[in-house]
Amino acid sequence: MISDLAFDAWKDRAALRPIDDVARLLQLSLKKIAPREWAGPCPRPGCGGHDRFAINLTKNVYNCRHCGGGDGIGLVMMARSLDFVAACEFINGEPAPDRDTRLSADDQERLAQEAAARAAAVAKRQADENAHRERERGRLYDIWHRAIPDADLLKAYLRLRLGTDIAVPSRLRLVREMPYYSQGADRGDILARAPAMVAPIVGADGRFRGLHFTYLDLARPNGKLHLLDAAGEPLPAKKVRGSKEGHWIELIRVDEPTTLVHGEGIEKVLAVWLALASVGRDLTTTAFWTSVDLGNLGGKSAASWTHPSLKSDKGRPQRVPGPVPDLDAPAIEIPDSVTDLVLLGDSTSDRFTTQCALARATARYAREGRTVRTAWAPADKDFDDVLREAA
Repeated sequence: MISDLAFDAWKDRAALRPIDDVARLLQLSLKKIAPREWAGPCPRPGCGGHDRFAINLTKNVYNCRHCGGGDGIGLVMMARSLDFVAACEFINGEPAPDRDTRLSADDQERLAQEAAARAAAVAKRQADENAHRERERGRLYDIWHRAIPDADLLKAYLRLRLGTDIAVPSRLRLVREMPYYSQGADRGDILARAPAMVAPIVGADGRFRGLHFTYLDLARPNGKLHLLDAAGEPLPAKKVRGSKEGHWIELIRVDEPTTLVHGEGIEKVLAVWLALASVGRDLTTTAFWTSVDLGNLGGKSAASWTHPSLKSDKGRPQRVPGPVPDLDAPAIEIPDSVTDLVLLGDSTSDRFTTQCALARATARYAREGRTVRTAWAPADKDFDDVLREAA
């Protein structure tokens, strides 16, 4: 009897390969930041950075703050621009077995037992991950619950960024002394204790999923904390803990909105909200969301595209997430009530990469009876720059 069990076993062997082994196969340059976590530049062409990419040995996954995450197969697909089968071949070091091979009864039984064992291992790992995720969610919710609403320091930061006083949205709160850890989340050395603006990340079911942190220092021009790592490279003033993929921050919440203004950053979206309110626009049915980052705004791409101008260190054209969405991947859910979706374009980020992300979002969220349009900030400016300069 013809069986697919041999192919499935080969495929699963690639999926279960330890993520650090996959990173070694790809010759990634990573540094240890925790007992079971390594970080470094993102291997996707055109992404890079310094520490935005990490692998977690416990969960056997990778994650990039810009591109998203996945398993070892997904890592190879992303880093080498390969399809699924080619990525499995790369990991296993051998081609896929012929699906038309006739298997003996003993081979079929053995492969079925191996498949059952792999399924049990995956189920256990998933249960462990869920338990860890729920513990972290509880810790983050406690931070949010204890944070201070309508704090004077928070008002001062938003005044600095927007150029005027505003009523602080209820979804933004302040933690007066939030530790900044060297190894992410709550691990490693504490590099600083600083005020932090926190915003809850939620899912389609309205459930709390995580927190977005913006560490503050009002003595600096942009109001954000400035820290350097051991190599003298700047550390991000913004951090995310909890689950981000397919979730969002409801800056201005409206039940069953008909219009949704959706952008990448908190300050940018607030600037648009304030500008529209200042000219007397009726915003009673308009919600304002942030996607936390650009990759989450557009969702995963079906394939990478060659960037028209960016080159690698070796002079090769870089590839970036393309404009066609992967509709099978998790993504932010737009309410059915929304008939007018406005996507905000950041003109200070790479134009081509941003255009691709907004094209993915447009294709992903389009539906009959809904208009999806893009509003771009002026060249080389963000919406908060425009508002601040006009104040």
